[in-house]
Amino acid sequence: MEAQLRLLQTPIWQKAIVLFTHGDKLGLPIQEHIRQQGGTLRWLLERCGNRYQIMTNHSSTSWFQVQELFEKIQNMTEAPKRLREIQYSVRLQLGEDGTVSVEQKWHTKEQKMEMAVMNDVQDGILGQMEIVSGCSHITRGFPKGPAGLKPALSLILLGRRKSGKSSVGNRILGREEFQRDTKTTKCSEGHADVSGWPVTVVDTPGWSLFGLANPEMVKKEIVQSPSFCPVRNKVMFLLAIPVDSFEEKDRKAVETYVSVLGKMIWRYVSVLFTYGEVLRGRSIECYIKETGKPLLWVLERCDHRFHVFDANISDQTQVNQLLEMV
Repeated sequence: MEAQLRLLQTPIWQKAIVLFTHGDKLGLPIQEHIRQQGGTLRWLLERCGNRYQIMTNHSSTSWFQVQELFEKIQNMTEAPKRLREIQYSVRLQLGEDGTVSVEQKWHTKEQKMEMAVMNDVQDGILGQMEIVSGCSHITRGFPKGPAGLKPALSLILLGRRKSGKSSVGNRILGREEFQRDTKTTKCSEGHADVSGWPVTVVDTPGWSLFGLANPEMVKKEIVQSPSFCPVRNKVMFLLAIPVDSFEEKDRKAVETYVSVLGKMIWRYVSVLFTYGEVLRGRSIECYIKETGKPLLWVLERCDHRFHVFDANISDQTQVNQLLEMV
């Protein structure tokens, strides 16, 4: 492999990512697989700066894996650019004699630290994703529009029938994009510029606890929902839960329908409490505590990310707060 790569006559290792295929056949964590393979695979990963991505053949997880791969490639290609920007900024601050004034030293210390990190990335010492030892990955960025516009967002609405998710989608977009009084049977999307964010909202069919929706059809539409999102948007799933009773049967339904998107889905889920006006001054924390274990189970899965929507609040504040959270 090394001999073949040398034929490319380019610093290939600075621009290489290991792509593990057939990941669904592993049967164990990728870190354990790497450890078991020994020195040869470790040598390869070290040359690539421990950059790698695992791909499976499961349709429910392939979309997330492709998005993660694109983000890692983006971070890898942007690292040298950021390094050059810092180097240029430092050169501008140098005097004719090559020294730096006392007033500038506090500023350039931070730049030097960042330069060291960026050099490591460029040289392949640090990766843009999870390294073999299991340490957490570097925070990933998302594309921004021209002139520093806010990142493009895609919000996919999930929930049972009559959960209020279509109404929330309309509030986010600022218009009646989704029909509220008719049964949603297919995914549909709407687009808008919301307070500077380019936003796509995808509404999905709601599931039913009483046999009023075809379970397999609902699951199929949920699996297909990410395909309605523009490429390279930051995607978040908003799980609409009305502020009323939430029992074990509700929890099981959430688990059943959300799980069709794969094991990684909870990293991208936030709970959206709808009909917040029912609280009537009571705190959402109090409601969560009173509702008990079924709701806590859901919140723990999504790292306690949640937002409350109150239909009596007509201004843009709660929409902006939601987008900031995402």
